[in-house]
Amino acid sequence: MPAENPKQTTFSLLPDLRRSAWGIEHTQDAVNSFYNRFNKGEFVLETWNLPLIHPPSEFRVIWDNANRRLVPTILINAQQMHLLRNGDPDKFKMYFQADLLRTIAIADQYPASYGNYLQSVYNYGLELQKRWLERWKVGRVFNDPRHINRRKLLKKLLGKPFYELDIDFLHWQKEIYRQRIQKALSLNDPWPFNTKGDSLPTFLRMRDLFLPIVHARLKGAFQFNPWEYDEDIQSTTAVLLVNQFIEAE
Repeated sequence: MPAENPKQTTFSLLPDLRRSAWGIEHTQDAVNSFYNRFNKGEFVLETWNLPLIHPPSEFRVIWDNANRRLVPTILINAQQMHLLRNGDPDKFKMYFQADLLRTIAIADQYPASYGNYLQSVYNYGLELQKRWLERWKVGRVFNDPRHINRRKLLKKLLGKPFYELDIDFLHWQKEIYRQRIQKALSLNDPWPFNTKGDSLPTFLRMRDLFLPIVHARLKGAFQFNPWEYDEDIQSTTAVLLVNQFIEAE
């Protein structure tokens, strides 16, 4: 474990990151927006001991079962922070801020834009990170968007299920409405769940929980080309994801 509390370190670096983003197109706006929202309590900061394959920081939407709500959370990987600090203490600040900037740019898209394709959400974060790295001429960092193929980097950050079955809120809504109409035509087969099924929070929770299960079921059924957004794959994913939701209700 690092000697310094990772949460305290992150708190202390946020104002510096905000200043360093000044004047960088779009990056400044994203960092300022997140900073203001964070100070209003819209995001939670947590420290986890994650394996070293995980980046120093990540954005996750965590389901709080006790309060029945989604909690947008910035996770700080204590293991990676410790590794960065011990590797080159003089460069630690810039290297960690570089990673945190990507996470902030992703987090600031929550909630509305976070219902878009996750590849688009994460690609935007990587692009703003790249601009910041180029502006400050920072040396090579973990998951560096200047040196790693963008598709490979997205797949690494998202994980295979979320990369290959990238589905947006629109496809979820279409399937919800299709099944609702289908059930309405059958008096013996009523709609099994309430109108909250077509809400964005429900979709975000179901995508996070069940997409890996759907991916396992579809394994071998399609040749995935994630950047083409094949309509058959999207529709099939939506059907299976909604069915998983119905079973869970």
